[in-house]
Amino acid sequence: MFNRFIQLFSGVSVLFVLSCGTDTPPSSNSKESTALTAVELHYAKAFTILRNDLETHLTIINPNDGQVVQEIIISEIRPSDTQKLWVKKHPSKVLSSSVTHLAYLDALKHLDALKGFSQTNYIYNSTVRAAIENGSVSELNAEGNINLEKVVSIQPDVFFISGLLGKLPQFQKIHEANIPVIEVIEWVEVNPLARAEWIKFFACFYDEHVLADSLFAEIEQGYLSTKALTETIENKPLVMSGKSYKGTWYMPGGKNYWSILMNDSGGLYPYSENEATNSLPLDLEKVATDFLHADCWISPGASSLKELLNEDTRYKKFKPIQTGNVFEPNKRVHGNGANDFWETGLLRPDMLIKDLVKIFHPNLLPNYELYFYKQLE
Repeated sequence: MFNRFIQLFSGVSVLFVLSCGTDTPPSSNSKESTALTAVELHYAKAFTILRNDLETHLTIINPNDGQVVQEIIISEIRPSDTQKLWVKKHPSKVLSSSVTHLAYLDALKHLDALKGFSQTNYIYNSTVRAAIENGSVSELNAEGNINLEKVVSIQPDVFFISGLLGKLPQFQKIHEANIPVIEVIEWVEVNPLARAEWIKFFACFYDEHVLADSLFAEIEQGYLSTKALTETIENKPLVMSGKSYKGTWYMPGGKNYWSILMNDSGGLYPYSENEATNSLPLDLEKVATDFLHADCWISPGASSLKELLNEDTRYKKFKPIQTGNVFEPNKRVHGNGANDFWETGLLRPDMLIKDLVKIFHPNLLPNYELYFYKQLE
């Protein structure tokens, strides 16, 4: 699972983009309110929102060190005296480098603005796939890199990239072509609801604040009500995750998104007290000591038990292999390999937690059918 995650975000980088221009800002005697008001965010730590009737100010922050990654102004008229990146309201030509962005745009009913994507084979959404077929959404990658000529030919209003807190020269060239590049880092959020709350970030570009608030409230309510079902459970199943890769088994740190999700779902995860937000590199012997008698194995990154055993016959010693309690989020996979788990799943933790509660405590959701996960055979 974690290898797939890395693949989805490879090939892109962070860029600090500055905008300039000579258009004059709205008159100070405008009837619209010019006082900026902070929008309350309940979970997200990696961005802030300030807005008034004329413009919205977004600040993207690396929550790991508190450093500002990017500052953005969204308005109809380009500000005349600012070092912040300017994006015109209601962008009609959007480019993206991550399938998670598509889920936000789809939920806000602005997916039609998408005109290009890097590595379209990762896309699950049927509407976008149809748009790729008819040519209205273009493939932006060429030999593993962004095709600058293609990007410039589209003349997008904004390019959402998956920020990796680094830099690549290709994005500097895109900046030089006066194309706004925005570094979306929803993936650094460790709270499942925090990632979902990034829908409010995307809503700022289209003045869809009311819709975003409503959608997020529904997701939050669904997540918290399902979590509440497990809070008084005493007998929790021991849960393991991931698999060995080149001799190292990567398990979620205790403050990692996935460990929080497993705990909220009523699973017993031994490393939950660990303070790491990243993955923990372990050897097979350590994993065997802690998880040989696990009750469930979640997301091993395989399509069948046979595939797992072909990778390493020692897996057969783990109890989940013997009982068949191994589950992979590959129930919604397109013929080309694109997985809706990576597209819709991270926006909908309310659905993810239901899947995991069904796996860990099936009696708590007797009429629920798994949506993303599938039991391996």
